[in-house]
Amino acid sequence: MPYTTLPPLVFLIYGSVLFAVLYRFSKLYHQRRISAESWIPVLLVGTILLNPRIADYDVVLIALPMALILVRSVAARTRSGIALAVSVLFLIVTDLFLDLPASVDAPRDMFVLLAIMGVGLQYLLVEARRTCPERLVVLPQVAAVSEPAVAETDT
Repeated sequence: MPYTTLPPLVFLIYGSVLFAVLYRFSKLYHQRRISAESWIPVLLVGTILLNPRIADYDVVLIALPMALILVRSVAARTRSGIALAVSVLFLIVTDLFLDLPASVDAPRDMFVLLAIMGVGLQYLLVEARRTCPERLVVLPQVAAVSEPAVAETDT
């Protein structure tokens, strides 16, 4: 297939958005708002997705991180995580028992990769919201953050 300007342009847009999202979550990781156990599998999957020429052997490298993302999202009992696990299981069963044309393999694999990445990012977002500093109660009478203070309240 001859090279055209459309595929590189699509990759630049897609790669820029994915890189910006990964960069933002790396900032949250460095602020200790998301854990390494949640961040590293998503980072590995995102790094492989930044490859402009993803091949089958590239995806094999991230099978374990993808499984970790799926298991954690199902364990967190999120609707999207359970729906994704069921859809991935459905895709595996159809691949094993149905004789589908080879042209279906690449879109199916890309759907699975993007869906798992999306669920991983959603899980990180939920974790970051739980540790959001704005959720902490700040009393206006307290001047120093390092020392605890007692504020008077009306009962």
